[in-house]
Amino acid sequence: ANAAIAEAARRISTIADGGSVRWLSAHELPEALALKLLDDLPLRRDDQPDLPACFIVPALGADRTLVGAFYIDNGTIDRDTYLVARDLAARVALAVERADAVSALEDARRLAALGQFAAAIAYDIRTPLTSISLNVQILRRKLQLSDDDREHLDIALEELARLDKSVAEILDFAKPVKLAAEDIDVG
Repeated sequence: ANAAIAEAARRISTIADGGSVRWLSAHELPEALALKLLDDLPLRRDDQPDLPACFIVPALGADRTLVGAFYIDNGTIDRDTYLVARDLAARVALAVERADAVSALEDARRLAALGQFAAAIAYDIRTPLTSISLNVQILRRKLQLSDDDREHLDIALEELARLDKSVAEILDFAKPVKLAAEDIDVG
């Protein structure tokens, strides 16, 4: 995406006879300006003196979402400049959206791997946790302990049960969802 933005800015600058071109992503744009750009029309300082550049070309992606905009200052800003900037902005929007989608996919893969890792650890923890719990229960029954000491073992058993519940929740979450298809009467 960065290479596409840089190349588009270079080309726009060339056709604008050395005009200054910069890219702002949608989250960097002032909200009021972003709303105006959703109309997919170029904005000119001649028409709106409060604009931060002589000419602003929106980059709209899929579903007409604003991905960013090119600010063009100085140079020759005519119909040809606008047409080139508009076409390049559309291509940049696709490149930015594709890069965002790839990034989201990588994040999802990392989260999936983390989930598998957590499930493996939870599975490895469950066996010794069960063993500890059983041994504490056996000791509690066999030993003649004072009420105070017995209370300490009860607290340990409660904490072991809490940990076992947490491990069970992790394992339940990591299980693949099994769908059971069945016919229903929609009427």
